[in-house]
Amino acid sequence: HACGPPAKRALEDSREFLRGSLAAHRVVFTSGGSEADYLGVVGAAATRSPGRVLMSQSDHPALLKCADVLARYRHHVAQLEVTQDGDIAPETLFNALGKDVSVVALMHGHNELGTLGKLEEQIELIRRASPDAHIHVDLVQTYGKLPFDFDTYDVDSAAISGHKFHGPRGVGLLALSADARIAPLQEAGGQEGGLRGGT
Repeated sequence: HACGPPAKRALEDSREFLRGSLAAHRVVFTSGGSEADYLGVVGAAATRSPGRVLMSQSDHPALLKCADVLARYRHHVAQLEVTQDGDIAPETLFNALGKDVSVVALMHGHNELGTLGKLEEQIELIRRASPDAHIHVDLVQTYGKLPFDFDTYDVDSAAISGHKFHGPRGVGLLALSADARIAPLQEAGGQEGGLRGGT
């Protein structure tokens, strides 16, 4: 119908703009930052052998409540202690890493404290001690406010929420690197490149 092609062009133009702003390989639209976090962590774990999923005790509930779902894929969630700034201390992260770590969730900007995570140092530790782990970053609080792109940070996925930068509520995205492996958690009609069914 006549309204379809212009809407599709607007959607794809938006997708390409957002993809380019992050130097990401691809972008999957979601219903918000919570779903993007969920798809980034659980979707990555679903493609990997059973192991441990690391996150901090102060992570967003979208991640902390994934433990039961991850257990269905035989992954164990380890919630790491945080500093008074709500961040994972490098020594805490290093001691938790190992070959059995399948996914690590990091937060760039804390949603309650407003503090920033030490991403560069954390990513370097993960790549050294758990080189095959999927690294997911929650960018909900910092996208558009602080520099971040996949060329600079060696991560696999990043979650973003539209309403945090004057977009509509109910829209978010999961940005993916070229090497990211994600299983769809909502197949339905195969939209969003097969990773998130639903128009």
